Amino acid sequence: MLPEYSLIAWLLIIFSVYLTGVSKGGFAGGFGTLSVPLMALAISPTQAAGLLLPLLLVMDVFAVKAWWGKHDRAEVWRFVPGLFIGVTVGTLLFGSLSEQGVRLVLGILSVVFAAYMLLKPVAKKPISHHWALPAASVCGFTSFIAHAGRRR
Repeated sequence: MLPEYSLIAWLLIIFSVYLTGVSKGGFAGGFGTLSVPLMALAISPTQAAGLLLPLLLVMDVFAVKAWWGKHDRAEVWRFVPGLFIGVTVGTLLFGSLSEQGVRLVLGILSVVFAAYMLLKPVAKKPISHHWALPAASVCGFTSFIAHAGRRR
């Protein structure tokens, strides 16, 4: 049984799913990150994340399969501690945030990410060792908040 959302909510959901698919396919750059905030304009941000979570999981399985063996193992392991820290902080914070708090965090992260996408330098070398932990922590936190689907 489908949830009873308004027509505008359904249109935002359909567009967001399409945007996520196109973005994960490599065509829309980072615009797929706007999917949850876009849906959160019409429905709860936690419901929006919950609707996208199964799609993101399936897409990530295919992404890992496509890139498996084409990575630098040492580079990946440099980020694991920071990712663990970020996801842990996100887990602890998410349970204490109200729906409006989640909307605020998603909004701030979306604006910061959009500004970064517009102003970022072209990366020609891997991130430096002293920035790996904080960068990975922020990635883990933002990923958790943006993808944590939980109904209140």
